[in-house]
This record gives sequence, structure tokens and C-alpha cells, in this order.
Amino acid sequence: MAKRTPIKKLSRLVLLNEEQKLLLGRQAKRRLWHMIGGGVEKGESPEAALLREARQEAHVFCSKLEWIHTETIIWPDHIEEIECFRGYAENTHQMRPDYKEIDALGWTTIHNTRHFALTSTTRLLLQNISIISQFV
Repeated sequence: MAKRTPIKKLSRLVLLNEEQKLLLGRQAKRRLWHMIGGGVEKGESPEAALLREARQEAHVFCSKLEWIHTETIIWPDHIEEIECFRGYAENTHQMRPDYKEIDALGWTTIHNTRHFALTSTTRLLLQNISIISQFV
């Protein structure tokens, strides 16, 4: 009998501020930058996961969530199904990293992400979500 490949359901947030810049968080352990988001827990919607992760990782509240893209990435040991949404940061003056998972936050334009050491997933998502260029 063939071994089943585990599937991880994830959500990622293209979180924009009033200047239309994208929020990235730097992972405390790996020191790589990524879009805010994380795993979708059992019984949780992708949108609810994003709101939870945004509060946990950056202490930020977001509004106007809008689905923009679904990406499936096949890794050697698992599959990631990633729902990507666009949202707007409401309380940027209160934002701060949680320091357990994220040790820094940074706002940037989509074009300047090339100056960041991005996770491979974030790099792929930013390349594949062509609709983002309209908004960032």
C-alpha cells in the first residue's frame, strides 16, 4: 500500500498599510522573511486562521480580507495548500513582533522584496500572484 503524502493547509496574508506596502515578518529561528500567516487548524476557516496569525505574529488587526490566489506546492515530504488573501492593517501604530516566532517586522514594496532573504514559499507566492502587482 502506498504511503499517503501529508497535506498542510495554510493561509498567507498580503497585508497592506495605507501606503500600499506589504508587511513581512522575519522568522526568529531561521532568520528568513515571510508573509504573515500560518497553519489552518481543524475546523477553522482560512480567513479565521489569518486573523488569528496576524494577531499572534504581529499584534495587528486587519480588515477587508479578499481571496486572491490558491497555491499548491509539492515538497519532497508533504504538500502545502495555501490560500492567499489581501487585507489592510488597521492598527499599524500598535504592531510589534511576538518574538517567539517573529523577531522583526518590515514594510516593503513588492519590488523591494528582492532585498529580503525570503522563505522559498514566500518567494514562490510573490512570483505567482501576479494580481498583487496591482495593489502593491
